[in-house]
Amino acid sequence: MASTIAFLASSWPQLLFTLFIIYVISAIAAWWRLREFKGPWLGKFSYLWMASAELSNEMNNYYMAASKKYGKLTRVGPNDLVSSDAEIVRHINGVRSGYTKSNYYDVMKIDPYVHNTFSETSPEVHTTNRAYMANGYSGKENPHLEDELDEVLKLFVGMIEEKYISTKDVLKVTDFSDLTSWYTLDSLTRIAYGRSFGWMKEGKDLFDYMKLTLEILPIMVFSGAVPIAGSLYLLLGRIAGPSPKDKKGIGRLLGLARDVVEERFQGDIGENQDMLDSWIRHGFTDRRRIAAEILFQIVAGGDTVSGALRATFLHVLSSARVMRKLTAEIDEAVKAGRVSDPISNEQTLKLPYLQAVMKEGLRIHPPSSGLLFKKVPKGGDVLDGRYVPEGTRVGHSMWAIQRDTKVYGPDTDVYRPERWTDADAETYANMEKQVDLVFGYGRWGCMGKPVAFMTLQKTLFELFRRYDFELLNPSRPYVEFCHIIFVHTNMKIRITRRSDSD
Repeated sequence: MASTIAFLASSWPQLLFTLFIIYVISAIAAWWRLREFKGPWLGKFSYLWMASAELSNEMNNYYMAASKKYGKLTRVGPNDLVSSDAEIVRHINGVRSGYTKSNYYDVMKIDPYVHNTFSETSPEVHTTNRAYMANGYSGKENPHLEDELDEVLKLFVGMIEEKYISTKDVLKVTDFSDLTSWYTLDSLTRIAYGRSFGWMKEGKDLFDYMKLTLEILPIMVFSGAVPIAGSLYLLLGRIAGPSPKDKKGIGRLLGLARDVVEERFQGDIGENQDMLDSWIRHGFTDRRRIAAEILFQIVAGGDTVSGALRATFLHVLSSARVMRKLTAEIDEAVKAGRVSDPISNEQTLKLPYLQAVMKEGLRIHPPSSGLLFKKVPKGGDVLDGRYVPEGTRVGHSMWAIQRDTKVYGPDTDVYRPERWTDADAETYANMEKQVDLVFGYGRWGCMGKPVAFMTLQKTLFELFRRYDFELLNPSRPYVEFCHIIFVHTNMKIRITRRSDSD
């Protein structure tokens, strides 16, 4: 032992030099593989640039800026490209493209031991499980889906009326980021579990779910971007990840999901006519996997829908013109008796400015920043006229895609719903096709899109139908963190009844 230690002590300069040479050779090899593609200097031979983007809390801006500087395909890592071109994204995600999900998705498991449809990297398993769930998500076999959403929407309005209305004599400072998170979580648990868990009723972060999610989300996304960190994350997840025995956070929801699934299998399948029943009737019988799917629906859907709602609200509140046009359309529809209370999904589709407000909100502030790296198939591929070797990870910048001036016009940094209402049929169709990418495309498209659209348009209508909203800190309306999805805090507002100001 002593002789070994002495040898190492005398040889450490040579060992360090050898390690340095090995690193230089590996870095040159990594650079050479994708040398045709421009990008940040650090990204050509290391994951330091991607790591800095993930740690910045604004990865959406990092990847968008890189895409604007370097073009349709930007090299961001040794084996990683990011696209800002919608056609490339459609090609990669096409049913027959041959691309598969990369190791980026491995860390997206909510249950450390079981994949969900989002994290599943096997094309065969993914396709099979989507078939089990598709009808349940679409609402075709859940005739009460909209009624369930209406039920929670009424509770949302009732909560505002009871606790958060300000008057000329009383100011009630309201954190709209909390309210919208509680609302969407109650909506999703109502759909997924058959009952709302009661975030709005309790008026607090149940199980510290939102707090702990904000803590783990940056680590998860960082681990997906940096492969060596991903391997460590998966190992630690099996040792100290969420457990159904936990009293707080994601683990607590996982335990509740398993309880609901067990209860359902012991009852009469078909009795509830809800999403879970539809999955089981179509052959989805893996109970642990079903629990993982329910939990992913809540974790992913909660922040994306509430984030889209907050961002759209902020842009509406920041434009007197938009606010005036939106409330005028709402008031006219109510006065003419063309809408129910609450408004139906079908009725929202007949209000062009409401639709424009929502779609422009999704365009200028997509609820997901993108990346979602896919793996180039065997034999490689040609993208933008350049050869991309097999095994390369190719992702996308959704923020750059939604600012494509060829599709949306020159003012893509401006929130302007009129680009939708004033567009001719061809331009509108092209914009709609582009903004739909926010919810994915092809075989990896988001199955929850119909529920998200229904929730957004109904909620926007009902809140602006009833209330005036004022930002209490317009210079910093909220604190935003971006780790693929967006988390907002401290969105302080004042809510008053519109009837009180008439």
